[in-house]
Amino acid sequence: MGRYWNLPYFYIPGHFNVNSVLFETAVCMTIYIGVMALEFAPALFERLGWKVSLKRLNKVMFFIIALGALLPTMHQSSMGSLMISAGYKVHPLWQSYEMLPLFSVLTAFIMGFSIVIFEGSLVQAGLKGNGPDEKNLFVKLTNTISVLLAIFVVLRFGELIYRDKLSYAFAGDFYSAMFWIEVVLMVFPLVVLRVAKLRNDSRMLYLSALSALLGCATWRLTYSLVAIQPGRRLPLLPDLGRTVDFYWFCGY
Repeated sequence: MGRYWNLPYFYIPGHFNVNSVLFETAVCMTIYIGVMALEFAPALFERLGWKVSLKRLNKVMFFIIALGALLPTMHQSSMGSLMISAGYKVHPLWQSYEMLPLFSVLTAFIMGFSIVIFEGSLVQAGLKGNGPDEKNLFVKLTNTISVLLAIFVVLRFGELIYRDKLSYAFAGDFYSAMFWIEVVLMVFPLVVLRVAKLRNDSRMLYLSALSALLGCATWRLTYSLVAIQPGRRLPLLPDLGRTVDFYWFCGY
C-alpha cells in the first residue's frame, strides 16, 4: 500500500471501498490466512497433544478446502485487474487489459501445480528414496500443467496478434528479450511434458516444474515491476522556485 497509515480503515465497515480491486484482494487474502490456519489446525493439534475429534473436523474440512481454492482465484484475478488502470504506462507486450485477470489466474494455477512437483522432487531427493514414491502423482499433474501452459501460450500470442503488438517482440530491446525468456521458460516444460519418455524421467520432471515456475514468475514480475513505465521524474529545483514565487505573490 502506498499509504500504509490508512491500513486500519480497511477493517472499518464505513470506510469500505467495494469498487476497488485492492479491497477485494485485501479481503480475500485476509480471509485466506484464516483458512490456511484452519487447514493446518489438525497437524498443530496433533503436535500439541490436543484431543480433537477428526470425525468432526472432516465434516467441515471439505468446505474449508473448497474456500481455500476459491479465495486465491478471486484475489489473483484482482491483482491482474489492478494493472489495467496503468494503461499505456505498462509496456504493450504486457498490457493485455481485459486479458490480465485471466493471465494472472492461469499463472497462479500453473505455479500451484508446478510447486507440488518441485518441492516433492526435492523431498524425495533429500530422503534418498526412503520416502513414499510420488512419481505417479507428479506424472498425473503434468497433464493439467500441460493444458494450462498451452492455453496461456496460445492466448498470450493470440492477444498480441489480435492487437497488432507482435512487432514489439522483435524490437531487439530489453523488453523483447524479457518476453522471449518468458516464452522459452513456458514452452520448455510444454514440450518436455508431452514426450512420454521425458515425462517419466524424475530429473526432467523437476526441471520442467522449475522452468514453469520461473516462466510464470517472469511474467508476473515483468508486468508489475519491470515493464511498467511510471513516467519521467520532474526536477525538484524548478518546483521549489515555483513554490517560492507562489508564496511571494500571495504575500505581496
